[in-house]
Amino acid sequence: MHKALRIIHFLGLAAFLGSVFGHILLGRLVDPVAEPSVFVDLMWAKHASTAWLTVPGLVVTMLSGLGLVATRPALLRHRWLPLKIGLAFMVAANGSLLLEPLGQGITEAAQQVAALHGTADGEVALTRLAVLTQRESLLGAANLLLVLVILTLGVVRPRLRANPADRSPPSTHATAGV
Repeated sequence: MHKALRIIHFLGLAAFLGSVFGHILLGRLVDPVAEPSVFVDLMWAKHASTAWLTVPGLVVTMLSGLGLVATRPALLRHRWLPLKIGLAFMVAANGSLLLEPLGQGITEAAQQVAALHGTADGEVALTRLAVLTQRESLLGAANLLLVLVILTLGVVRPRLRANPADRSPPSTHATAGV
């Protein structure tokens, strides 16, 4: 069961993290001023990717991660794991409460830019689009940084002891009977 959950965990992570890099690429492929209708199509693709890859990948990753802890509760003794879980919930909160609504707003603003291209209202829509994409870039970068910290914690698994004096030096020789 544990190994199956690990496989599911990594598949969810691949869908989630892979789609994040896809979002970055889609947002940079076309200049919204030069090709507003193509930009709209890319924002719809980005929005669909969020609905079909990012969110499900994050949900699968978090649920399987919690399942992994449930199969081996002793893992919670390691201080890095509760930290990793807390950061994962921060990523989910940032994504669902801030980034997803921003993505919807960017898609709507991109549609307005395309519909009003070359008019004064189009310039206003373009300014709104620029503000929203800048905000999304900052919040997305914060989420990506959190994800990289989470991945690092999962790979490095630091000791994170409360008191440095609690650290025992590594043994340099084998002890009989141990």
